[in-house]
Amino acid sequence: DITVSSITVTKSGTSLNTDLTNIELYEGGLKRGSTVTSLSTSGTATFSGLSFAMLAGTTRTFTVVTNVSAGAATGNAFAMNVTPSTNVTATDTLSGTAATISGTATGSTFTIVAATTQTLTLARNPVTPGALSGSGSDITIMVFDASMNTGSVSMSGLYVRPVVT
Repeated sequence: DITVSSITVTKSGTSLNTDLTNIELYEGGLKRGSTVTSLSTSGTATFSGLSFAMLAGTTRTFTVVTNVSAGAATGNAFAMNVTPSTNVTATDTLSGTAATISGTATGSTFTIVAATTQTLTLARNPVTPGALSGSGSDITIMVFDASMNTGSVSMSGLYVRPVVT
């Protein structure tokens, strides 16, 4: 069994180090270490102060997430990698000596593409009632359609303003 105390990820590819910010390490839904706000000049992000056990015969899955700058150049690409012999610090829990680490974890390469403008279109639905007759509760006063040109959108609210004609 070993105890892992730090993991360093290294950016490769043509993107600038400043293109990636707020790099985080997760295991499942659990954040490991602090957010690294920016890559070092050598393109690394180190998650230090870790202290978790890796038991013999077990596998643990980690995820690295990042923000990509709006100013990142279209066409540039990046991947994140871990070379355990130099990027993982771990101690053998029985002997207290440095653990032997092997293998390499290479992430997928991501290419930065131009953002597309997404348009949410609202339109009156033909089944909207034309007139009110009398009073009552829960009267349908409007039916509308919302459609997207590409991608997806999340509506957080809708303001309806009465128009008197």
